[in-house]
Amino acid sequence: FMQKSVFPGKIQRQAGRIVCGNVLCCPAEEAAIAGALATARSPEFAAKARTARSPYNGGPTSLRMARVLEAWLNSPTLGVPKRFYDGPVPEHWKNPAEPAEEQKQA
Repeated sequence: FMQKSVFPGKIQRQAGRIVCGNVLCCPAEEAAIAGALATARSPEFAAKARTARSPYNGGPTSLRMARVLEAWLNSPTLGVPKRFYDGPVPEHWKNPAEPAEEQKQA
């Protein structure tokens, strides 16, 4: 997990979100970004990043999510797959901007 990240411009809708200890948030301004990058390169922050733990229970979270979704997709509670019409396309569907032949003749 020892990677270091700088997240410039954390916006209001992201306020209150959990951020791991190896991530630095800063305003999207040149001086703030330069300061965050300098901090990210410091030995003190490197030590902090080495000990950072994922706030999302750690480990292969996306793999666990994929397994849960796969189990759900294969479960009988999901039901039957949706069926699609695979026949010929009616003329009036081909170009809805133009009236169908039968409408022109009426």
